[in-house]
Amino acid sequence: MNSILAAALNSGGVFPLQPFIDQCCTQNAAYARTYDEKIYDARDSPSKHLAIICCMDARIDLFRILRLKPGEVHIIRNGE
Repeated sequence: MNSILAAALNSGGVFPLQPFIDQCCTQNAAYARTYDEKIYDARDSPSKHLAIICCMDARIDLFRILRLKPGEVHIIRNGE
């Protein structure tokens, strides 16, 4: 466990990222209500039959950069 997380948990205070985590959960619930099973069938292979390996840098938006649509490729994020 990293020291920041350990300090937050041991302090008895609110974890600093909790508002962001709550926001993500709320947005995920809203998205789930519009989920289209035909588009996101996990049994299907990517339509381009390709896996792309890239840096896990959160600033890299491969879908925008490569003009990809969901389900076209597997994206594998690698970090050191």
